[in-house]
Amino acid sequence: MNIEVVDGEGTTDPKPGSYREKEDSDVSIEVIPDEDEGEEVLSFEVNGENKRAELMNPPAYEYVVTITEDTTVEVEYFCPI
Repeated sequence: MNIEVVDGEGTTDPKPGSYREKEDSDVSIEVIPDEDEGEEVLSFEVNGENKRAELMNPPAYEYVVTITEDTTVEVEYFCPI
């Protein structure tokens, strides 16, 4: 699994980077905008599919992905101010 922050100051948990996960395992990803900067999540994609509407529990958004293949997660933050 590869997690990338495309733009912005926010982060993720686990931190951006590459991870080895067992096939068919569920992995929880927390998407954390930088509140001090007033950031919001602009986009959240898993393997190129928009999953932003499926993020749960703001302000530290959570998403659970089941690993069935090489998985890429991309997050983009923006500051609306």
